[in-house]
Amino acid sequence: MAEHARRILKIGFFFTLLVAGGCQTAPVANLKPGERPNIETTEAGLWMQADRAEKKIQRSGNLVKHAGINRYVRSIVCRLSPDYCEQIRVYIVDKPGFNASMTPNGMMIVQSGLMLRAQNEAQLAFVLGHEMAHFIRRHTLQRWQTVKDTTGFLTIVSIALGASGLGGASPMVGLMATGGIFANSRDNEREADGLGLAMIVKAGYEPQEASKVWKHLLAERRAMEDADIGQSFFSTHPGSEERMETLSNLAKTIPGAEQAKNTNLTAFIEAVGPHRDHWLERELRLGKLDRTEVVINNLLQQSKDLGVLHFYKGELYRKRNTESDFEKAIEAYSKALTYPDSPPKTHRALGFIYRKRGETNKAHDSLNDYLKLQPRADDHAMIRHYLEQSK
Repeated sequence: MAEHARRILKIGFFFTLLVAGGCQTAPVANLKPGERPNIETTEAGLWMQADRAEKKIQRSGNLVKHAGINRYVRSIVCRLSPDYCEQIRVYIVDKPGFNASMTPNGMMIVQSGLMLRAQNEAQLAFVLGHEMAHFIRRHTLQRWQTVKDTTGFLTIVSIALGASGLGGASPMVGLMATGGIFANSRDNEREADGLGLAMIVKAGYEPQEASKVWKHLLAERRAMEDADIGQSFFSTHPGSEERMETLSNLAKTIPGAEQAKNTNLTAFIEAVGPHRDHWLERELRLGKLDRTEVVINNLLQQSKDLGVLHFYKGELYRKRNTESDFEKAIEAYSKALTYPDSPPKTHRALGFIYRKRGETNKAHDSLNDYLKLQPRADDHAMIRHYLEQSK
């Protein structure tokens, strides 16, 4: 009974927010640095739901907890906007696919797949700035007002009941996370693009890198046999060739754009490079190999960790296993070995391919090279047994 009573009180509290704040139809001003909404407003209710979602994220088992990469991403946020730096909490989630999202209370979620796809710091900074713009411009509140005016009271009642805990998990949190009612409008997206570009220019980043983000994502989408790429950046951020061109043109008009040329590639590779091996492996597990091939080819154009990338290109061909893919895999693995950052498992992969092709001597040489580099590997005994049996 006590729990039920608490839930009833939550319903009453939430309806108070709806009634007291439901008439907020005036133009929405920017959120001021350090500002929190008045407890009696609709916006406070939205923040309350986002606070609950954030607590769940904090307990999530797939957070990237590596201190270095978290410090690095946070430093970019603070460089883009020192005024709002303290209000924004960034959570890097170990999840393939390109996506980022921002809740009204200052929680930013960045998927590792986004970090993998960015080619330099300027590209990553634009996406972070775009999401920060949603927070600063209070786009969730703007969207709520539109929903309130267009979907009627029954929809609001349904959301309120869910937020109270009756009838299952709050649909508000889910909708904010995946789009739906709380997806940002195209006007919101255009505004976030503009403010995000202004932020990166002010921070000294090359603004033309913003349009390249969309160029690469569009290439990924075209590589898919179907247009459905799940809960990706495209499902919550409308994308098109027109938007890519608009970003490029807009970048030329921002004051100071001609002097903003930094991409900070070296710092980016130093921060992200150590994680690419794991993140590429996660992408390959999805089995969307045509899309992943586009990702790897894009990274090869500008990256410095070429050994890792060529290794995973070999892995992609091996997994795809079409008529000519074994030859392509051998070529990619062999090229990976010409770079100092080639993973030791490149030798093992080559050894298994040569073994499958019946090229015993080459298989022995490759597997022996692997054991020399990884004498304490988990599969050491298995490979040593194979070598002994096939002498």
